[in-house]
Order: sequence, then structure tokens, then C-alpha cells
Amino acid sequence: MIGGLFFSLLLLEGLTRLFLPISPGAQKVTLQGKKIRDWLIPGCVYYQVSTEYNAITTITEQGYRAPKIKESLDVVFLGDLFTFGQGLNDEETFPYIYAQALKNSCANLGIPGVGTIEEINMFEKYLENLHWRPKQVKLFLLAMTASFSAGNDLADNFFYSARKQNDISIIENKNLVNRSAISSGMLEGILGYREILLRYSNFLRVVKFYFGPLLRSKLTQDIAAERLDKALKITFEQLSRLDELSRKYTFDYQIYLLHPVQDIIEKTYIETLNRLNEISPVPIQSTAHLFEHEPQNFYYSYDGHFNALGSLKIAEFLISQDQPNSSN
Repeated sequence: MIGGLFFSLLLLEGLTRLFLPISPGAQKVTLQGKKIRDWLIPGCVYYQVSTEYNAITTITEQGYRAPKIKESLDVVFLGDLFTFGQGLNDEETFPYIYAQALKNSCANLGIPGVGTIEEINMFEKYLENLHWRPKQVKLFLLAMTASFSAGNDLADNFFYSARKQNDISIIENKNLVNRSAISSGMLEGILGYREILLRYSNFLRVVKFYFGPLLRSKLTQDIAAERLDKALKITFEQLSRLDELSRKYTFDYQIYLLHPVQDIIEKTYIETLNRLNEISPVPIQSTAHLFEHEPQNFYYSYDGHFNALGSLKIAEFLISQDQPNSSN
């Protein structure tokens, strides 16, 4: 039976590689076809390429994603890849749509692969070195308190702080699972190697491509309470820091909560919002209500980030709040 199962998996692997090849992840390619690694090369124009998209990406001379700010600066968008717009053309990102609709001068300071600490670090450099003086700042937290899923700002803040403190026990062991929540260590072990498995198995990539949101919701692992509390404490320090910057540089700011698709499917987004509101200097606005009906339609299945429809939903929500004579 084991031999038959092994042969079947090999057959499926071969057939999917032949008839349905799936890219193991996004690549960045210049207009001339040269691969690059950096997301934020000043003045660069490149494609984000995967099985799910082929998105034109423009980085301004000052090192942030289009649109380019005008003479004065109205709004700065802070966030991670969801704000930057992974898999989206320039004009599909919600900062771009917002800027065009309200004719505002906006800067998309979404930074791929980082958490709140590094986002505010970068923003402060623009304030000090380039003398940015925005009227308004919108910070987008991508967070989920039920799990330290990939891209979760809470996890990014936690690990960044551990690296700064040279906490080897955390740096070398990223296993943040509450073991009491899993009856068997086998699932935990498999999930720990999922990135490696996806890199080499096209069959598993096909499964993720078609069932990504469902898999994310069902294979989400709980996080140990003490680790979550520490991550929230670190995030509180950063939100307080943004509050201090707002007084020093006299800008208004709002904080919005973006949710991984599994946070919405499993309806744990209310818990996430409540925990983050406990540590925030200002009320945080959740965006979960925009995606409660068939949330999988607004996220890339394999990639996990907003697709064009999801980004448009966020843009329309922001526009409805800020447009003149808005009742919100």
C-alpha cells in the first residue's frame, strides 16, 4: 500500500509538471528580462511575475512605489506587501486608486517583507532626510492574533526585536506553535517544512493554487499566549512611536487593520481587532466587513495577497471615508 501511494504521488507530480506547471513563487524581472532581487530600486520599472499575475511595478526616484508625489504631500500610506501591492499593476494598488480618485498627492511607502518597526523606521528617515511633511498618514497593519501566519506584522515585529536583542533561542527556533493545541507533532513537522515542499513539488503547488484559502484556514496553527503578548507589547511601542511622530511633525493619522484571508474565513478577525485596539493610541478600523461574503474572491489563492478586486475594495472604503461631504 505504501509503495502504491508513493507511485501515485510520483505520477501526480509528473502529470502536474507536464500539464499544469505552477511557479513556486513570484519573481521580479526588468523590462529587458533580467531577474532582480530588490523590491525598491530607485527609478526602476519591473514586472512581478508568477502563475497568477504579471504586474508592472514602478519605483520612484526616491525609492517608493508609484504614484509619485506632487509639490506638496497630502497622504502617506504605511504598510507591508499588501499596501505595496504584490501582484498588482501600479494603477491597481489602493494607494494609487485613492490618489487618483481624490486628486491627492500620495506616497505609497508600503515596504515588502517587513513589520511595523521597519515601516516606521523608513517613514522617519523620509521625514528627517527628505523633509516630508504629510497632512495625513494611514498605517495598515496586516495582523492575525490567532496565528503567526506568514506576513503577519505581529510576527515580523517579534522576530525583528529578537534579532536586535540577539535572542538566539528565538532566531534559531521560529516554532511559535502552542503544542498543546495539536494532538500530533506530525502536522507541526510537515507545516514547518511547507516552504521547502512547495519549492520542489509542483503537485503541492497545484493543490495550494486551487485550495489556498481553505488550506490556510484549516492548517492555521495556534500561537503560544506568552509569545503573542510579547508581540503585542512590541507593536504597542511602535504605535506609540507613530503617535509621537504625529505630534512632532503635526500630521493626523489613522490605523487600519488588514486581515489574512484565514482570519476572515475562521471568523477570528473580531478577536484580532479587539486585541489590537487594547494597545492602540487611537481606534483601529478593521476592513474585515468588506470581505465577509466569499473572501476567497478577493485574495490570490496561491500568493495570499489582495488581488485587484480586493485592492479596489480597500480603495473604495478609504475614498468613501475621505471624499468631500462624506458622511463617514
